[in-house]
Amino acid sequence: MKETIDLLDRKVVVAPRANRQFEGQLKKQGDTVTVQTFPRIALTTGVTAGADITINDRTIGSENLKVDMVGQAGVDVKDWEEVRSNLNLLSEISAQFAYSLAQEYDTHIVTVALAGAGNTVSTATITKSNIYAEINKMRVELSKDDAMEDAALFVNPDVTSLIRQAPEFDGYREGLSVREQPSFVGRLAGFRVFETNASTLGSYMLAFDKKAVHFVEQMMKLDVRKEPKGFRTNVIMESLYQAKVFANNANRICIHAYTLS
Repeated sequence: MKETIDLLDRKVVVAPRANRQFEGQLKKQGDTVTVQTFPRIALTTGVTAGADITINDRTIGSENLKVDMVGQAGVDVKDWEEVRSNLNLLSEISAQFAYSLAQEYDTHIVTVALAGAGNTVSTATITKSNIYAEINKMRVELSKDDAMEDAALFVNPDVTSLIRQAPEFDGYREGLSVREQPSFVGRLAGFRVFETNASTLGSYMLAFDKKAVHFVEQMMKLDVRKEPKGFRTNVIMESLYQAKVFANNANRICIHAYTLS
């Protein structure tokens, strides 16, 4: 269990940037948390001081975050395999569990974020010459909604390649740093830029701030159990998790569809 969690932390890219505010409540209160949403209150201006003030109704809304995603995996290790193998089979299996779970978390969060985005930038053909300008359009959209607090941008390897070739980084020490980074690409237009292989990202660049996408991992367990009727060991894992974009947080997310030249 310890090794699996450690490996997962090294491989996951998107999930650590999600909001895990309600994880504790879900672990204690069942599978659903109800979140109240308070409306904005607008000011009336251009009136006379001391005059009657107009009273407006307001409605407190609510949304539910329910955990209904389940991921499972199970592998058996025969005793004779452990004897003959040059590998530590249990260690290799835990590494693969961690990799698969990390990919699933990232893919799920990206899917939910794309569907819940409140800001979009028009589709454009991107090149190394205009990639900075196109990303800056996303910055502008989020800045208009005051949603640039610790904002992250997620891109696939094709876009990362264009960023690293962008002329904005030529001749600067910071440019060399960007070109040498692995999954953390660097800082660009106010974003912390990360590379991800999440399959659902497709031909989108995705940006959101640290409060935009709520994610909970209600349970993640791994166990090793001896098979009572044979000389083998079962390695099993189960995870309960969920991501959601609450309606009030939609404008904290911006997506930019693109084509490659």
